[in-house]
Amino acid sequence: MDLSKIKELNPVTGKSKFYKEDVFNLYYRTLCNSNSWDVGLGFFSLSSLKLLAYPLSKFIVKNNGKIRIYCNERISENDFKILSNNDYSLDKLGVFQDLVEMKNALEGKNSGLFSLCISYLIHNNLLELKVLINSNDTRGISHHKNSIFKDNKGNVVVLSGSANASEQAFLFNREDTNAFCSFWKQSFATKNINSTIEEFENTFENGDEDWKILEIKSSELKDKLNEIGFRKIEKDSLENEANKYINKSYRKFSKEIQKEINIELSNLNNEPHFPSFGGKKSEPRPYQKEANSEWIKNEFKGIFAMATGTGKTITSLNCAVEEFKKNKEYSIIITVPTVTLVNQWIDEAKKFNFKSIISTTKSKNWEGELRRVLFNKQHKIGDNHNYVFIATYATFNKAKCQKLIKKISDKNTLLIADEAHNLGAPTSLRNLPHNISKRIGLSATPERIYDDIGSSRLYEFFNSFPPVYTYKFSMREAIDKEFLTPYYYYPYFVNLEHDELEEYLKITRELVKHYDFANDRWKDSATQKLIQRKRIIHKAQNKKECLKQIFEDVKLKNENLKYTFVYVPEGYEANNETIDNAEIEAEDERIINAYSEIINDFGYKTYQFLGETKNRNKILNQFKNGELEVLTAMKALDEGVDIPITKNAIFCASTGNPRQFIQRRGRVLRLHDGKEYANIYDMIVTPNMDSLIHEDADLRDMEIRIFQGELRRVANFLYSSENMMEVINDKIREVADEFNLDVFELINENIENDKIK
Repeated sequence: MDLSKIKELNPVTGKSKFYKEDVFNLYYRTLCNSNSWDVGLGFFSLSSLKLLAYPLSKFIVKNNGKIRIYCNERISENDFKILSNNDYSLDKLGVFQDLVEMKNALEGKNSGLFSLCISYLIHNNLLELKVLINSNDTRGISHHKNSIFKDNKGNVVVLSGSANASEQAFLFNREDTNAFCSFWKQSFATKNINSTIEEFENTFENGDEDWKILEIKSSELKDKLNEIGFRKIEKDSLENEANKYINKSYRKFSKEIQKEINIELSNLNNEPHFPSFGGKKSEPRPYQKEANSEWIKNEFKGIFAMATGTGKTITSLNCAVEEFKKNKEYSIIITVPTVTLVNQWIDEAKKFNFKSIISTTKSKNWEGELRRVLFNKQHKIGDNHNYVFIATYATFNKAKCQKLIKKISDKNTLLIADEAHNLGAPTSLRNLPHNISKRIGLSATPERIYDDIGSSRLYEFFNSFPPVYTYKFSMREAIDKEFLTPYYYYPYFVNLEHDELEEYLKITRELVKHYDFANDRWKDSATQKLIQRKRIIHKAQNKKECLKQIFEDVKLKNENLKYTFVYVPEGYEANNETIDNAEIEAEDERIINAYSEIINDFGYKTYQFLGETKNRNKILNQFKNGELEVLTAMKALDEGVDIPITKNAIFCASTGNPRQFIQRRGRVLRLHDGKEYANIYDMIVTPNMDSLIHEDADLRDMEIRIFQGELRRVANFLYSSENMMEVINDKIREVADEFNLDVFELINENIENDKIK
């Protein structure tokens, strides 16, 4: 934006008088290079400016421009008396009639862009409009038609002359316009600019000796727009409309401007932008824009604690796009837990039109590619220094990767840590990239289980702390705002077999000495024992009988379990800070075979979806098309799988990790045409209080506290469900009472947590 760079106004090679289409082209250039436009005209209508729709949209979107207009209007003697007494109806003024005509004439056509520009200016208080009125027999105001353009560098251009701001005047009439520019440093031009500005300010504030000035309030304009039917539009939407418009209408301008527009469009096609969905350009959802605003307020650091299914990936990449718009370049580091997620992020980054994507899975020489782009950026070699680097945490933590990451010095480099809790693991904590100042952590559940130190370091790194975080978008809020599907929750309580119970109690007795009763938390020394004991719960034999019961119950209701994910227990949990992909073990294979066989017996077409499954996309497409009805999995469905048609989820696993349940719940709640609700079936292993009668009081107390934690998860699921009270009365209350626990108190914790913003 620089008025002094307009070549037609160059003091040496340019000119000062313009005719016909040259006037139109000059208005194009001045609007594109200014952020203030004062217009003083005679008899005027807004819709007469419709040919300037595209440069006006650039004036708004790129330059944050503001317009002030005054114009004349002759009215009847009677109307003049009414208006002069300030007891007037807006409908009496021609400018409002013009808005109605403009809406009817332009809406739905290419020139509808202009009506959107006017709507945006008015709704954002960027258009001040004053009308000078008098009766029909009064003299007209004797002044030229003037436009005063200003940019943010202090340059001023005045266009003054006989040319009306109308299509007829721009393209057909032999009307002329004179230009006066502050950067000419000529006394006659400076004198004319000063006098024009003074005349405009006086007239805009005070009117003329024979003409009364009416200031049309912004609120009145907005009300009138709403009454007529103009829709309020956001800047991103206006920019999208402008890009669609100019693709069809650029031939209205001179060949030289057409060439410039073609270059703009070519550059635009190569720039990152919010992706298209369903073949149509889209824009961020309101909460995704809000997340970006909160991140900026927090000095470009933060954790987005957003429910699974609400678009955390898109939210973070939108932040990257917004940063590109400001800096005109991008350098992005993305860390993820698994290879599957690397591939998913590559696909998402491409949708946003990011180029130069280097990944540790698809780029064989990723180390060399990253070294080259960092070297070129640091030494300003070449023109294009943009890149996106995507790595698993395991690769990110390796010495050869860390050596390169530590070389990053650009202040605008952005780190996006997907499933950011992984960054709080011991190895990752040693490699936190403090040299990257712009940071986004993504996680539905940022806190690390049994790791207060890791959680604390993570929060400090992102300058984002619970329960508020930088931005929070809960599942309940997402369902209420119709960004996720409502669901019904069906808990099933499972008891341990005798031998399982014996082993469980043996470990529990050992755990008592590792529990801090004063602070109601586990000591660090408890971790291994907790994992051993959880594995017993996780693989409880009675879960298989429970699975049969679930299928029987659904059958009794004359319903089916088509489009179902079944999460079966696994015997091994991978460490994502050091391992990219975990292979299935023999024990895992035996478990998933047993669960799949039960489902097959009910007549469902079932497939085991494992981490090493080949033809993943083919299998998922068969599931989408209904050729496969149920997918059984351990963890392979946790990441990189987005199938909105999925309607049911059965949780047989009991890992004790709330993150896993919350993520899995989110996968089945994605919106899909015809999917009115989802169903979640959850197996919960309950302690046997009879077996604890003869145990130590501390052990019984500890066991109740542990189950309270499990019931807290149940309460979280209940709180967002459609059948909360029915489930409480039918199943939960009796179990809670047995352990002297208040389920409503636990549900209220979720309600209060959601209130914190």
